[in-house]
Amino acid sequence: MSDEKRVHVGMKAFLEACEKFDTVGDIAKETGLKPTSVAARMSKYRGAPYFLPLKPMKRAGAAKFDSGEAKALLAKLRGTTVEGVVAESAKLAEKHTAKTANKVVTVEGATVEKTEIVA
Repeated sequence: MSDEKRVHVGMKAFLEACEKFDTVGDIAKETGLKPTSVAARMSKYRGAPYFLPLKPMKRAGAAKFDSGEAKALLAKLRGTTVEGVVAESAKLAEKHTAKTANKVVTVEGATVEKTEIVA
């Protein structure tokens, strides 16, 4: 367990920081939260039941994810072909798409489109 003290940031201070800055890192510095906590909280506020239209953030210092490079590395680690990993990836994407359904719901008088996992 870490000796760091937990930082409590109220909704007002958090939203003010979100509007003031353009990166998760800057919001984290302003509020004292960890960048991962800022990103998670923004994601939470953008989703149900809040649906706050927070502005998109630039990912300062975040590594770019190269899907092709990741699939090639996974194939190498598994001792298989890239084509095999790509085929597995396509099956997972197809399965995910089949499980999601778009629905329209009303939240506080506003009509929004909601993606819901269907079992």
